[in-house]
Formats: sequence, C-alpha cells, structure tokens
Amino acid sequence: MVGEPLTSRHTHVPLAGEPTSTALPCACLPLLLKEEHVLDLLQIGRSVYFQLIKSGELESVLIGRSRRVPRDSLLTYVQRLRATASAA
Repeated sequence: MVGEPLTSRHTHVPLAGEPTSTALPCACLPLLLKEEHVLDLLQIGRSVYFQLIKSGELESVLIGRSRRVPRDSLLTYVQRLRATASAA
C-alpha cells in the first residue's frame, strides 16, 4: 500500500546461524522496490527518480510493464553518493 512504511510488513528474520548483530539494516526491504518506495527512501521526487534511472545511476529492472529497483542497487547508489561526498 502506498504510504505504508516498508518495515510494517517486511521484517527481517535471521536465518539459522546468521548473526543478528551483523544483519544488514536494509534486510527488511523487499528484493525489488516499487517507485513509491524508492521515492520515500531517498526523499526525492519522481522527476529525479526517472533521471537517475535514465542515466543509469540507479539500476532498475522490468517485470512485465512494472519497473523495480533492486535493493542492492539502491545501496550501491547511496554508497557512491557517500564516497563522492567524502572525497570532496
């Protein structure tokens, strides 16, 4: 549902033998994120979202006619932003 926090439905349950203290903070996110979730997580507008997709800065995949952003692609994008900011 649009506007629903992702963590309300998607909670991470550690697998057997998985250390709970080192679980990724994003592990509760779905593997593929809908547009509205990416907009909410990055706090950006639709036009910026589509620019990021078109430029290839943010990877996306198609499932039928639905575009989704893999959660690891979102993390990679944020890590690149952080690396750029720290290098400046």
